[in-house]
Amino acid sequence: MLAPSATSVRVASQQVVSAGVTEHAEFQAEHRVGLVIVAPPTMQIGQRVLFRVRANAMRDAQNYAVHTEVIGDPLSTEMRGAGGASQQRSRINLRRDVSADVHVLEHTFSQPGLYLIRSCAGPIGLVQQEARVVDVTCTQAWLLAERSGMRTFASWDARILESARGARYALYGSYGPFVDVQAPSSPQASQRNGVTSRALGAVALSVVPSSTTYTGTFTYSQLNPVLNSNVRVSVGAGVIVSVQCVWPQSSMQSAFTDADGGFSIPKGSCSNGVTVTASLVDQYVNVTGPNGAAVGASCYIASSGYVADCRVGNSYAAGAFDRIRRAAPVAFARFGRSRARVNVWANDNPADGTFETFYSSGSDRIQINASRADGDDGEFVAVHEYGHAYHWRAIEAPASYNCTNGTHEPGVENQRSCAFVEGFADFFAAWLVADRVTPFFFFSAADFENNRFRGTGNGMQDEGAVAGFMLDLVDGSSDVDGIPGDDDTMVYPATFVEQAIRVCTASLGFSALDGTDQFVYCIERTLNSAYGAVPVAYQPTWRQFAGSLSPPNAPNGYNAGAVRAAWQWNLFNMGGLQ
Repeated sequence: MLAPSATSVRVASQQVVSAGVTEHAEFQAEHRVGLVIVAPPTMQIGQRVLFRVRANAMRDAQNYAVHTEVIGDPLSTEMRGAGGASQQRSRINLRRDVSADVHVLEHTFSQPGLYLIRSCAGPIGLVQQEARVVDVTCTQAWLLAERSGMRTFASWDARILESARGARYALYGSYGPFVDVQAPSSPQASQRNGVTSRALGAVALSVVPSSTTYTGTFTYSQLNPVLNSNVRVSVGAGVIVSVQCVWPQSSMQSAFTDADGGFSIPKGSCSNGVTVTASLVDQYVNVTGPNGAAVGASCYIASSGYVADCRVGNSYAAGAFDRIRRAAPVAFARFGRSRARVNVWANDNPADGTFETFYSSGSDRIQINASRADGDDGEFVAVHEYGHAYHWRAIEAPASYNCTNGTHEPGVENQRSCAFVEGFADFFAAWLVADRVTPFFFFSAADFENNRFRGTGNGMQDEGAVAGFMLDLVDGSSDVDGIPGDDDTMVYPATFVEQAIRVCTASLGFSALDGTDQFVYCIERTLNSAYGAVPVAYQPTWRQFAGSLSPPNAPNGYNAGAVRAAWQWNLFNMGGLQ
């Protein structure tokens, strides 16, 4: 493992891992206590560790409290405080230039991880007098717990999270137990073959404290294929940034980022250090690492004049976050339906073939492998999987879904339900990211508009042909699809497609769709004649239904003849475009 140089100082048989005094340049300090955290020279997971805290009074410190806690170990069996932390609190009365041991914090670390030990000292009953602010001192140390032993560091370094086997995921982003990155696979998956990907760069949280506010920006870096280099990209508006006051311990007002990823949070009465945390979550999507590991950034800001630039977490997840957060509101507007925030797990190891890319309808979660997170492919894949999540929860779940051997791809015949479900997701993604991918991309809107998938067999069982038909129903002359102008006579609202899936039923046939044959009946708004318009060779796979049809409302300018021409052309290469 590549580890940072140890900055702690060994004293006798113990290790001084943190010692410091918090300064506040804009105020005059009235009292001051220096704190030192001392750890034993050897520590092991599963064994009790004793951290000794020592206070040094630079001025009189009467009726002071010292609070020490271990942060980030939720599985500890020790006494727990806020956030699951083991903690110890003591009262001290020290004269100037006097040092004394304050207390011993006992803690047993239960699993490998990166943990934070923090100690703060301040007067009991914090008060503010005129322009003078009573002093609060905080110091902290980082502890890396591995099966081979544990080490302490005086400051955080991203390299601590690296190992010979690749990146390790801390549950809370920059600290916490390491989580298992081997997530279970699912048959409900988009399992296209992987594509080599280049890293997107790190999530970054930069915070600058002033006398009245904590201001900052939340960004990530993404590969610019034109420049062939990483560029900083804003996370955009609406991302939640939370702040925890270190002393007195309390949650402060949260903020939402603006369009540039910026935020500003008033200090209020908390001028003695805060922990600022920002995650990849907004009203549409919540992206984490495997098994929920945090991929945002968490930084401790001690005082004015100190700029925290904390780059931690999963470097690929931000790309998925950006793509879905941009696609979701467009889908809401076009299809006229909304859904709750979707959870996404994204890993950052393209070589990890066990971490598949798919949408799980049971847990309503998307999983994206880093090999599918970059470039045009990353744009399409993220929104394709979101298309499944949108289909299941915003429109209506299909009556059934099954793909042969659990795999699928455009241009290859599959099960009827697989072609319908995956065809919708292909159409959804190609249409929504049409202006963000190159026209020659294999799954671009131009690719489905030209529909190289038609005429290769039974198009009802080919997701590519199905996607081409759905795209023809809605695309217009202004859509980016590689063909100038409109190539057919139809420009129906996407709500027509949505209603055909959600509200269309046959009294003696179906209440939910799981095939393109049903979708065609609904789009044609009749059960009477579509079967006879199917090529004879493929009629055995096309179902017939009795009873009455409850179709979607016909949109303005509806033309049944144009609808039939479109599905015959896209699914079976019959006729031509109108």
